[in-house]
Amino acid sequence: MIVSDDSGATLELQQAANPTTTKAPDEYLRYGATGITELALTVPDIDDLFQRVKAAGVEVQTDYIWTPVPGLRSFLFYDPDGALIQAMEVSDDQST
Repeated sequence: MIVSDDSGATLELQQAANPTTTKAPDEYLRYGATGITELALTVPDIDDLFQRVKAAGVEVQTDYIWTPVPGLRSFLFYDPDGALIQAMEVSDDQST
């Protein structure tokens, strides 16, 4: 599901197909539990961010930037709570 507003802000909700996901236990979904499990952000220069994340000693999921679909480059890293942060760079032909 994708939700956008007039400013161009977009929120996309996804459920992974590979690997298959399972529902989080109810106690993880209550007020007071640690927030999200994954957050994705679009960045203008993924190569620069990748180098800065690695130089800072942050744990990355892969040691490379990958292309899940044409026009999209991505890598994932972990925040201090262990949540995945996905950085994505979208080429001009994929931004619409």
